Amino acid sequence: MTKHPNWGTNQPSKPHFEGKVFALINGGCFSTTSEFLSHLHDRKRAVFIGEESGGGYYGNTSGPEALVTLPNTKLQLSLPLMTYYMHVSRGHAATHGVVPDIPVHYSIQDLIDGKDKELAVALKQARS
Repeated sequence: MTKHPNWGTNQPSKPHFEGKVFALINGGCFSTTSEFLSHLHDRKRAVFIGEESGGGYYGNTSGPEALVTLPNTKLQLSLPLMTYYMHVSRGHAATHGVVPDIPVHYSIQDLIDGKDKELAVALKQARS
C-alpha cells in the first residue's frame, strides 16, 4: 500500500496550542504512541521525560497478518505483512525509540510506593 486518504502532512487548525509540551515516556509507549512521539521529537516540539520509548523511531511492522503454522511443532505465529515508515529525519539509532531529554529512574521501592516520578519532574519543569 502506498496511498491512503489519511496520509500526508496536515497543518494544525487555528487556534492551536503553542506552549511548552512535556511528553512522559517509557517502554510501554509503542505502536501508534511511538509514531506520535517520533514526530514530536523530530519536530523538536516537546521535552521528553522518563525512559526510552518502546517501538522503533522510524516506524513499525504491523497491519494485516499472516498466520503461519510451523510444520514440525505446529506452533502458530502471526507475522505482520506491512512496514510503516515515518516521515522523520534520519540520524537516530534504528534500534531505539525516543530517548528522553530528562531521564527518570525508578527503584523497586518507588514502584511499590506507586510513585509517578515523571509527572513530578514535568510539573517542576512546567513551573520553572
